[in-house]
Amino acid sequence: MSEVSIEELRSRLEFRGVKMKVPSTVRREFRSFRGAEVAVDATGARSAIWLAPQEAALFGVKDAASLMPPVEELADPAKGARLAFANFWHDGENWIAVVQPAEVQNVVVQQEIFLRSPIFKRPLAAHGQMRFIFRDGCALELYPQEEGQLPYAGRPVDDIVVSAEAARPQIDGFPTFDMIGGAKGWFRQSMRFTSTEDKAERMMETQHTVYQFLLHLEGAEPQRVFLESVRRANEIGLDMPYNLLAIGGTQCVYEMFNILDRSVVKRRKKPGWFTRVFRMFDRMPLMVGQYLSHRGLRYTEPAGVTFPTLNEEWAMSEEEKRRLERKLERFGPCQGGR
Repeated sequence: MSEVSIEELRSRLEFRGVKMKVPSTVRREFRSFRGAEVAVDATGARSAIWLAPQEAALFGVKDAASLMPPVEELADPAKGARLAFANFWHDGENWIAVVQPAEVQNVVVQQEIFLRSPIFKRPLAAHGQMRFIFRDGCALELYPQEEGQLPYAGRPVDDIVVSAEAARPQIDGFPTFDMIGGAKGWFRQSMRFTSTEDKAERMMETQHTVYQFLLHLEGAEPQRVFLESVRRANEIGLDMPYNLLAIGGTQCVYEMFNILDRSVVKRRKKPGWFTRVFRMFDRMPLMVGQYLSHRGLRYTEPAGVTFPTLNEEWAMSEEEKRRLERKLERFGPCQGGR
């Protein structure tokens, strides 16, 4: 790889100069921008970027030469192997994160209900994302990414969320996100990596209910899911449209299942016409639990863990959280206790 300055690298990581074409379907008040190429607003919506060893070294990452380089196809991670990626969001800042993929212990799918019927209180709209819990003592190494940023001195981070989200065009007054714009292609897709702590604080502040589904994974499958998430984020950048209705995997739940299907052997799928019909609706966030059950990935065995909602988990006492952690330890390194 040719030599690159840290300023050039920061420009790439911040998606400076990335543009998008404003669709003709935008609201009337933005009609003067229709068809124009405008910058994508990556503030708080940057995709994770997998760093090459030479790039990570520019940020002072220890033993950078031994890091896993970005690859297009993945194998099971070796014990002790490390990789670095940029744009990890924690404590209100972007960080360079160094992780050991082989230390992913559990994968949890989260379903965030953000809209309910005002009369019957039934869920009407939701967001799907994945949560990765690392083994005890295997926290992420965090290094400053921005110029002038102080070294990380906070709590160890060993619990993170990966989420496909929308990035808006950089136009004053343009909505951060709305359902109509999401269905009309107003946004770009971003694969964000965030600490569960930061993500939970936002979801709790908005009083959204967040259901959690512990995945039934075996062997190295949890680690493969994580690696595919990093690879896919690096591949997407901000180059894909975010569209709730388009075919091709361009929103939160569909992208999540793209990752699961590429990295995990599908089990117990019903054959024939049922599978073909079911896959037509394989993007509806309100049906996350059904999709997981259909693939045989939802942990439902009688002796398993009944995973609390994130709301219940965040309200637990420290002793209750420790008991939950001890239960989860029974599922790693081979989830499901097999």
